[in-house]
Amino acid sequence: MCNSALAKVIDDNLDDIIQVPDSGAKTRTDFVSDRDFYLYSLRHSCAHLMAAAIKAIYPDAKFGIGPAIENGFYYDIYLDEPISEHDLKPIEKKMKKITSQNLKLAYEDMSSADATAKFASENQDFKTELISDIGAEEVTVFSLGDFSDLCRGPHVAKTSLMKNFKLTSVSAAYWKGDQANTSMQRIYGTVWETREELDAYLKMLESAKERDHRKLGEKIGLFKAMPFAPGSPVMLPNGMVVFREMGNFIRDLFLKNGYQEVRAPIMCHQSLWEKSGHWEKYKEDMFLIEGEKGDQYGLKAMNCPVHMSIFGMRPRSYRELPYRLHDQGALHRNEASGALSGMTRLKMFCQDDSHVFLPLEGVGEEIARILKLTDFVYSTFNMKYKINLSTKPDNALGTDEEWEIAEAALRKALEASGREYLVKEGDGAFYGPKIDFDVEDVLGRSWQVATAQLDFQQPQRFDLKYTDENGEEQMPVVIHNAIFGAIERFLAILIENYNGRFPLWMAPVQARILTISDDFMPWAQEIHEKLLLAGIRAEIDVSGDRLGKKIALAESEKVSSLMVIGQQEFDNKQATLRIFGEEEQLVLGLEDVVAELIKRCKRPDLPKL
Repeated sequence: MCNSALAKVIDDNLDDIIQVPDSGAKTRTDFVSDRDFYLYSLRHSCAHLMAAAIKAIYPDAKFGIGPAIENGFYYDIYLDEPISEHDLKPIEKKMKKITSQNLKLAYEDMSSADATAKFASENQDFKTELISDIGAEEVTVFSLGDFSDLCRGPHVAKTSLMKNFKLTSVSAAYWKGDQANTSMQRIYGTVWETREELDAYLKMLESAKERDHRKLGEKIGLFKAMPFAPGSPVMLPNGMVVFREMGNFIRDLFLKNGYQEVRAPIMCHQSLWEKSGHWEKYKEDMFLIEGEKGDQYGLKAMNCPVHMSIFGMRPRSYRELPYRLHDQGALHRNEASGALSGMTRLKMFCQDDSHVFLPLEGVGEEIARILKLTDFVYSTFNMKYKINLSTKPDNALGTDEEWEIAEAALRKALEASGREYLVKEGDGAFYGPKIDFDVEDVLGRSWQVATAQLDFQQPQRFDLKYTDENGEEQMPVVIHNAIFGAIERFLAILIENYNGRFPLWMAPVQARILTISDDFMPWAQEIHEKLLLAGIRAEIDVSGDRLGKKIALAESEKVSSLMVIGQQEFDNKQATLRIFGEEEQLVLGLEDVVAELIKRCKRPDLPKL
C-alpha cells in the first residue's frame, strides 16, 4: 500500500507561519506531512538567522550556501580569521537577541542585474556567482532586518518561531564542494519546534558521540584513517575479522539463494564505461588513469557493466533465468573531500553487489524474494527499516515509456507485498527506478543502505539477449541489488548500534583467557589450543597485570566472553566462563567450555527462500 501522499500545498492553517515568495514553488513534493514541511522551513530560516548573527559580529564574512538538512541546518562561510567551536556561544547569543525582536522575514523579487550589483556592493562574491549560475532574469532576495540573502524560501514568518535552536559544530568545507575552490567553514546547528524536542535531540547527540564509530573503531582496533589515503581507512586485524564475517554472512546467504559469485576487474577501459552510459553520466565521479596509448581507464565505480558483459559472453536460454551474480570487489568513487565521513562516506568501499537478469514478467516474484532476504538480514541485526520508491531523475537515460513500465513494475511488486512505502520523485538512478531501504539506527537516525534497482537501459546498451521458450530472442531486464549496500557503511552502523560489542559470531575476539598468575599459564595454553582447533577466535592475556586490570582492559576493548583461570580451575582442570551482561558464571570442564562457546558463537542459520 502506498503511504506517500507526498504533494503538499501550503494549507490555510500554515499561511500564518510559513512564507513562500510569489516566484517560489508553492507545491512541495518531498514532504510527507505538514510538520515535515514546517520543520524544513524552520531549519531553512534558522540558517539565515545564524548568517545574520555572524554578519553582525563579523562584518567581513562572506556567505556561500545555507541549506536545511536532516535534523538541522548549516551555512558555509568565508572569513580571514576562522571561527572555532569556542566562538559559537557569542553567535548563539546574537541569534537569541534577534529571535526576541520577533522580526518578520521578507522577500523581494529583483532583476538579476540589480541583485548582482547589490551583493557585489556588499562584497558577497559567492552570491554574485550563484546569481550567474542560476541564469534567470529575476531572483528572489530574502531579508531579515538589515541582513539580505539570496533565497526563494520557504521560511517561517517571524524570528520568534526559531527560538529552540543550538549551534553544534564547525567543520571545513569547499565552495561548491570542490577542493580546487576556496576553502570555507561550515557551521552546523539544529532547531526544533519545542524546547523538549531540542533537549531530546541534544541528548541523542551526546549519546552519538559516545558511540561514534570513528572513535570506537580506532579504540578497539577495527580501522584507522590515515592522511595518505583520505576516504580509504586502513582495516586493522580486528576490523578485518568483522569485515570478513559480514562478507561471508551475506555471500553465503546469496549463494544459498541461487546467486553465483564473480569478481570484476578493478580497472576497466573507457570503452566499457561509454557503453554502459557511465562515461556520459558519471565520469566526473570516477578516478581516471591514462593508458600508454593516451586512452583512459576508470577505476571501477560499480560492477554492473562487467556483470552485463559476463551475461553477454555466450547465448543464454530462458531456462537459465533468473541468472544471478554476486560481487564484493572494491569500488572507487571520487567523492568530494568535504563529503567524506568516517566509514559512512568513502572513496573506496565494497558492496554486496548483485545483479539478477530476468524477463520483465518475473520482476514481481524476484522483488518479493529480495524483500524477504532483506527482512532476514535486518532482523538478524535488530534493525527497523522504511521503503522508498525512487522515480525518474532529470539525467535519466531511456524513453518516458520505458520508465513508466519500469516504475509500474516496482510499484506493483511493492503493492503485492503489502508493505508501506514512500515515493521519492526524481531520486532514481540514471538508468532506472529503484526501491531504497532506509534503516533506523539505535539513536533513531536514518541511513540509506539496501537498494533494488530495475534497469532497462544497460541490457539495451550491451545488446543482451536470451532465447525464450518459443525459440525467439528476447532482451532481459536487470535488477541491481544490495542488502548491506556499502559494507563499510553497514559496519559503521553496527559499531554504533552495538556500541562496539558485536554478537559473538562476528566478534574479533570470541574468548579471552585470563590467568590469576603465570603459574596457571600451561592450563590456559591447553584451553587456548583446544578453542583454536574448534574454530573459536581465542587469545590469552599474557600480561603480568592483576586480574582486575585484565578484566577492565577486556571491558574497554568490548570483549564479551572471558575465561578465568585460578588455583581452583587449575586444580580441577576447569575454567570459569563469564559472558558480558549475564550474572551467572559457568564453571566448566574443558570439553564443556569448548562446547558452550561453540554454541554461543554459532552464526545465525541462513534461509533458502
